[in-house]
Amino acid sequence: ERPWKERAKLAAGLLTWAERATHLGFYACDMILGNFGQDNQGHIKMNDVDQVHTEEDVQRWKGLECDPSKDGREQCFNDGHCKHTCSKEGECSIMPPHHNTKEVCKRLFIKKGFIANAPTKRIKTLAAICAAQNNPQKALQAAGELKEILENDSQGTFSIRPPSFEYSTSSKNPKDGMVVSGDEDKEQTKSPA
Repeated sequence: ERPWKERAKLAAGLLTWAERATHLGFYACDMILGNFGQDNQGHIKMNDVDQVHTEEDVQRWKGLECDPSKDGREQCFNDGHCKHTCSKEGECSIMPPHHNTKEVCKRLFIKKGFIANAPTKRIKTLAAICAAQNNPQKALQAAGELKEILENDSQGTFSIRPPSFEYSTSSKNPKDGMVVSGDEDKEQTKSPA
């Protein structure tokens, strides 16, 4: 297991990546540590983008009619960790705007235990709030405070930057007609775990 200072830096980098992906209008629907890596300069990269979708792709399901007596995942958008549900009113729900940040906290920090040996209880508490909170403002506030603590724990030498994305309609993925990739695709990556 990596030392805490190194894991804190990686964890802060994952939160930065989530913020940037959201800002660019991307939803990562397969949020597992194995899908992320770190290049030789220490930058967090997502190496498996098969289940990354644009905001337009995910949001096009909003308001579509569905049968609330049936499983909404069968009728609405469902891809890995991106799931819409069918509301009582018979419409497909929308993905929360803080999906990427919430999933980093929930799937990587809590379920996979990436911050399990954190030196303070406050770190675990903020991760739990970020993971469980349906209110975007409160979740993002907890994530922001968590990121600040993680950056401080990594001695303020924070050099991780998020990937940039390219979007193309010339598809290599016939399912959704898009190609999404991080920059510097040919660089070697290593698992952040």
